[in-house]
Amino acid sequence: LQQISGKEPDDSPDPDQVVARGAAIFAAIKAARGIESDLTVEDSLQQELQDIDVIDVNAHSLGIAVKHPKTKEPMTAVLIPKNRQLPFAMSKVFHLTEQGATAVRVQVLEGEAPDPFSNILLGEVRVTGLPPNLPKRAPVQVRLAYNPNGRVSVMALDMTGGRFAHAEIERKSGLTDADIEREAEFVRSLKIQ
Repeated sequence: LQQISGKEPDDSPDPDQVVARGAAIFAAIKAARGIESDLTVEDSLQQELQDIDVIDVNAHSLGIAVKHPKTKEPMTAVLIPKNRQLPFAMSKVFHLTEQGATAVRVQVLEGEAPDPFSNILLGEVRVTGLPPNLPKRAPVQVRLAYNPNGRVSVMALDMTGGRFAHAEIERKSGLTDADIEREAEFVRSLKIQ
């Protein structure tokens, strides 16, 4: 990494410890607010924890796969940059690259790598039945919305004929219900001081 970036990597914080501490602080905030009734918080910390503002943000950028206007090479167009306060929505107008297109496929990506194939495909929506003989560069509006519950909404609108498509994509954590319950039991067993 040092050869590539020119900077020495900082390995002082253990990532697992950072995540664990963040989870413990978040659990303490919930307990202080009475949201998590299984946990108790020392009286001396109660008010301090209640006064902390918790702001939901997205950890990764969201965008769509598009073709570069000049080279026609695939690329990623980021609509929602990472670390945006949630809920957040963004619309942008794109243009068809082929004359007479009868459908538009919008692939929703997580990540910001310029190459769309290096990002994670979350889902897609198709707008079909476009008006015949659409000109090249006909406008298509794409709107992405991301809420704090991990739900991504995508809408694509053919601005010439008014056809549109909409889809909801639910982000899953990757943990099973048993994993979540096991971790919750562990957190409940901790005493917050």
